[in-house]
Amino acid sequence: MGVAQSRASSSASDARAHDGASGRRTSLESERGRVVEVKERLETNSFFRSKRAVSDASEAPARSSEDAGAASTDVPIVGETYVPDAMVQTAEKTLGGRRARWRVPRRRDGRETCRSSAFETFDDEDERGTRTTWTVVGKFSQRGISVYLRREDEGEHAMDCSFTISTIVDGKRHFETYLEHRFRNRGNSWGAENVISCGFTEKEVEIEVCFHRTRVARLRSKPASVCSSIRCLSEDCLLFVLEDFLTDEEGDALINLARPALQRSRVTDGKLSEGRTSSSMFLTGNRSNNPIVIALQRRIQSVLRLPIVAERRKEALYEKEPMQVVCYGPRERYTAHYDNRAGSLKRTATFMCYLSDPESGGCTLFPKAIPLCGCNKSNQTGVKIFPKRNRAILFWSVNVKGHEAMRSLHEAQAVGDDAAYEKCIFTQWLSTDTDNDDD
Repeated sequence: MGVAQSRASSSASDARAHDGASGRRTSLESERGRVVEVKERLETNSFFRSKRAVSDASEAPARSSEDAGAASTDVPIVGETYVPDAMVQTAEKTLGGRRARWRVPRRRDGRETCRSSAFETFDDEDERGTRTTWTVVGKFSQRGISVYLRREDEGEHAMDCSFTISTIVDGKRHFETYLEHRFRNRGNSWGAENVISCGFTEKEVEIEVCFHRTRVARLRSKPASVCSSIRCLSEDCLLFVLEDFLTDEEGDALINLARPALQRSRVTDGKLSEGRTSSSMFLTGNRSNNPIVIALQRRIQSVLRLPIVAERRKEALYEKEPMQVVCYGPRERYTAHYDNRAGSLKRTATFMCYLSDPESGGCTLFPKAIPLCGCNKSNQTGVKIFPKRNRAILFWSVNVKGHEAMRSLHEAQAVGDDAAYEKCIFTQWLSTDTDNDDD
């Protein structure tokens, strides 16, 4: 699949915003340059539209910079390949899995690719059995560092591996991305694009790979993953972004299921508001028993069990409310709000997925969130996520102490006037409360 064509970003809104959860109005100032954007453009401090989990085109011929963005999701080789004198430090097996940390050499003039020394892992099911040899590959470009895990042994068996790639700069942990892949043979690579921005490529960067599972592939076909990648963007409201959570067909079916019953949306106290101008409906009755709805709810539970999520929040979450489908036409929006009603903490977490791509606008903005990513300034606040079909967002509205997560304040920015398509999403609220009575 080719890299999606980039479009111009919409500016951050400077407006007085209605808080749909409590009915109060707050002054919301979104300063340009202080919001880390999760978007389709390839630029510093952005989360990209292109597919996050990608193979490494190490065997491909070198291409010019003009070719790099036009043809493929693979990251092309640029510059010379060399093996640095860096050491890979392998730790004992810990609660979070086996970890290998590699100190990336500082970037020299021009673009380049570098590779760590080799290290081994064993099949999780048999410590004395199958071992696999790996290297970590780092690729520098003007936009940042892309990181891949590469199989180096001539093993007879394919290996199923789930692992997390994270970067450490100035002692601080930045982007952390969870991936799953079946490594079939030597040279097979898998990783994530631009895990750290170009602003840090002159600094000392450490790449950490945490192995959650490595085992011989015992099934001919690889079990379907719940998403192609999941990345933690912020720790304070525990904000995650997932790519390819559902298929186009599932998204279309969900829209068609809801469309006949769409009505003007209300805010969380049940009232109509000029701050929320979309149309929505809850999938209740027979619609709640639709096989796609049931499958998506099970898939959400699988996301909650992924190591990158479960290591941060361990409590069980339940679908206390029906799934909701929301559609936004041109200029329609939902101003800044919390997902809980005033005085209520029933909604512990929110899972939301984009079902369609509007032509412009329609971003989800977390103006108070502190991003866990490669920012060039330590005082940056705010995360803006651009709508991309099948992209999902998971965040917590209640913190570990049981209080409202104040940095979970978020808004659905207006869809552009010139949008050729509406923005449709589904939302599933999750709760630690097993009581199914209405609030």
